[in-house]
Amino acid sequence: MPVLDAIADPVLLLRTDGTLVQRNRAARAQLPAALPGRTLVPPGSQEARRLASYLSLCARSAQPLSGVLDLHDGSRRRRFRCRAAWVEDVEGGCVLAHLFGAGSLPEEASDPARGERVGPERDQILTRLYRIGHEERLRLARDLHDQSGQSIAALAMGIGALEKHVTSAAGREQIQRLRSQLGEVSKELHRIAVELRPTALDDFGLGVALRRLVTDWGASRGVATDFGLTGREPDLASDVEITLYRLCQEALTNIAKHAAGVTTVSVALQYEGEAVSLIVEDDGIGCREGGLSTSRLVADGKFGIVGMRERVGLVGGSFEIESSPESGTTLVARIGTPERRT
Repeated sequence: MPVLDAIADPVLLLRTDGTLVQRNRAARAQLPAALPGRTLVPPGSQEARRLASYLSLCARSAQPLSGVLDLHDGSRRRRFRCRAAWVEDVEGGCVLAHLFGAGSLPEEASDPARGERVGPERDQILTRLYRIGHEERLRLARDLHDQSGQSIAALAMGIGALEKHVTSAAGREQIQRLRSQLGEVSKELHRIAVELRPTALDDFGLGVALRRLVTDWGASRGVATDFGLTGREPDLASDVEITLYRLCQEALTNIAKHAAGVTTVSVALQYEGEAVSLIVEDDGIGCREGGLSTSRLVADGKFGIVGMRERVGLVGGSFEIESSPESGTTLVARIGTPERRT
């Protein structure tokens, strides 16, 4: 708590159901009636559903996400803009929400120059946190692949050697159960490692990994897909690779969920000098004007596109999305290509 109290802006630690765990001194000043162990919105309300949806997304996300929180402080209703991220090793895991904007401290609101300084500094810190989180995921994926993989292989060999000394039917049946259980453990560890860092990125590079992702997605959904790659593929920074891969994953997930009537999806990866662009197009029903604005998406509890914007922004890229009714949707992400970081 002393560390949180040193932060000038309000900071909350929240469970994914909206229960307040801790808050710093600035948050106590802004929300004096909000007490640990209580929810910050009326249970069962629309605000509660939106808050739970946003916090759950933060818990699953690899980077901080922006949002708008409508919080209740006794009889008062306060609206804050915030950036929030999942913190694994605090209070058994919770969401750390940094409040600012309309509900920020009076002295910040009355000092525009201070606000201008805080904004870039905050973005730099969040970008660094994103990269640290990515590097930790990469390390864990490598450990699972190398160390756990070797241990599983050794266990499989041990079971095979043990089987030679087992003659009873019951013993051989137990050996088969152990071999089956070991296979399930191996599959689960592989699944976790792929979630942390898709192995295709390391084995084949971004272009091949995306082609496989798009092809497999189309085959499983019965949707015609096309993947194109132009330009010479550079040695991309690791966080740029994973950002573009996850962006394509999320875009395909959104198409499956929301693009009713889609028959074709086109994905293009373009290398252009010092930049790389990812373009995802579909011929689904599209979206009404204004339906893809951040404020509208947050209000509707739809955070997939918001998360994509945040993810691209944290590696210094730009993100655009265009859609209109019956005309499909086009997503374009463009990121610079700094030298590779591991």
